[in-house]
Amino acid sequence: MSHPPDPKLVTLITAIYVAHRESLLERLTRSFPGTCPGRIEDAAQQAMLIALEHAHTGPSCVRAAWARGGGAAIAQQLFNFGWRHLRGEHRLKRSRVETLAASLPARGHQEHPEGILVARHTAQAVACMLPCAARKHSKKHASTLTAALEDRLWSGDTDKDVAARHGVERSLICRARNWLHRQVGD
Repeated sequence: MSHPPDPKLVTLITAIYVAHRESLLERLTRSFPGTCPGRIEDAAQQAMLIALEHAHTGPSCVRAAWARGGGAAIAQQLFNFGWRHLRGEHRLKRSRVETLAASLPARGHQEHPEGILVARHTAQAVACMLPCAARKHSKKHASTLTAALEDRLWSGDTDKDVAARHGVERSLICRARNWLHRQVGD
């Protein structure tokens, strides 16, 4: 259900966005290190557009944020919208990368025999980076985390299942695996 625009709320959201834009960009960059500045800027602009769209709909999270905490709450809401936008992009990218990686040997065999070699070299490079990723994210439990990462990559089980099997925190597996994705993607 669409309501007539509230010029006061639209003006407030715009002013808050302009005033907090730099801190919004910094927070998004800290949350998604390695993401290109253009994508961070796109996410901030998308957050602004989403906030303005919500300002025109009846009871919305933007109106509730304004009622609850004023400008600071709106600034947080802008961050939330930008964060969700980037998270969606990263999930989509990860899905595409994992799908491509799973199909590399089959594609290489069907289309180009060199593809098998490339896939093997990539797998060997990742296997060599496992201990480095483990040490980077947990010096104390590096050997256990290395085994958990190897299990996670080759079994295809979820981070949660692998963490339970190896007795390490799920978040460590997730962070180390994401680091590996970024290293292989670069």
